[in-house]
Amino acid sequence: MNLCGKFKRRKMKNIYITLLIVLLCTTLLAEEVDEIAAVVGNETILKSEVKGFYEQWMSASQQPSNITQDDILQMLINEKLILEKAKQEGIVAQDAEIEMRLEQVINNLQAQFSSPEQFLLALQNEGLTLEELKEQYREEISKQIIKETIVNQEVFSKVSI
Repeated sequence: MNLCGKFKRRKMKNIYITLLIVLLCTTLLAEEVDEIAAVVGNETILKSEVKGFYEQWMSASQQPSNITQDDILQMLINEKLILEKAKQEGIVAQDAEIEMRLEQVINNLQAQFSSPEQFLLALQNEGLTLEELKEQYREEISKQIIKETIVNQEVFSKVSI
């Protein structure tokens, strides 16, 4: 066998070994890809989202609950549908309403502690500041106002006196 053929074979063998190593490394380093549970309009609901809401629901529930992850998925789908309809109709939550409700929520949370300092300490223990907590609630309150508005419009449009 000639020297050129031997060199080509060795080079190909090295390329295959390198490709195999790269393939194994990328497989080992690849993160688990989250699966899509549902698609509503342009919005996706991930299985991890459903699981997260389910776990929150179960941990927040004081009594045993018969709710399933499928129930949570249906609630998330319904919410996305309502928010999509509100978006199409140009319905938005007003800042003043959001801030008013946000203050009510914060006051209710704070009332569960013996002092405002204890409340802030509890937030700190959770790795949150008051502003971060408010920001988390602000988004949810905005969605809640929008959902209430669209549901009320739909209900009252069907009611006649």
